[in-house]
Amino acid sequence: MDKKTFIERMERLIELKEEVEKINDVLRESIINDTHSSLIGVGWYEDLLVNILEDAMEDDSKWISYWIYELNLGKEHKRLKVKKDGKVIPMKTLSNLYDCIKNK
Repeated sequence: MDKKTFIERMERLIELKEEVEKINDVLRESIINDTHSSLIGVGWYEDLLVNILEDAMEDDSKWISYWIYELNLGKEHKRLKVKKDGKVIPMKTLSNLYDCIKNK
């Protein structure tokens, strides 16, 4: 997958992830939701999409998952340093993420 396509797919995944979080926030706050649950099953789709992207990118090190979940979509890039081959690498943007995956 080329960089442009990767970034487009990731941007769409992020957009959908943020929309699901908005819905989950409303559900958790609702007085009619006595279980304080979220959208059941939606997380499975997200996991599947992330796994498919990692497979398509041959991301055996799971950098995509790391960037999404541990680095909070790149927002925690300063707090959590990423090292590859002993060098600190930037992981703020989707472009940084793509370069990290492709520069195995």
